[in-house]
Amino acid sequence: LLPLLWDGKDTPPSDPPIGGGTVPKLDPALHQLLQTLTRAYEGRDLDTIRRISVLSSSRLTALELIFGNYATIKVGVENVKITDDGASAVLRITDLMDGKGQRIRPNQFIELTKFTVKKEGGDWTKIVW
Repeated sequence: LLPLLWDGKDTPPSDPPIGGGTVPKLDPALHQLLQTLTRAYEGRDLDTIRRISVLSSSRLTALELIFGNYATIKVGVENVKITDDGASAVLRITDLMDGKGQRIRPNQFIELTKFTVKKEGGDWTKIVW
């Protein structure tokens, strides 16, 4: 588990999580994929998210609504768990602002999104929502 929240921009923290446990060593390719995800989400870049993800139509619609309704979106990746065939994690929306600069608290339906990352033949492939 990553401690508290990793914003995906820098090397993940190496301190153990609060309450003990271990921080997984992130493969550089997985680190890059998660970094790409956070940048694309914050940049409202659906083309990149489509390229690196397997999206259901309902997930695509949700992203279109979020990206269309907020001028600023800040996210982080947390609870990264690595297995032999992939990884799971949570994308947390940490900050939203509307077009008027008003900070909006993310509601329970969009604040946390669980996802997995496929690993095939030793390579990290796609994020699955």
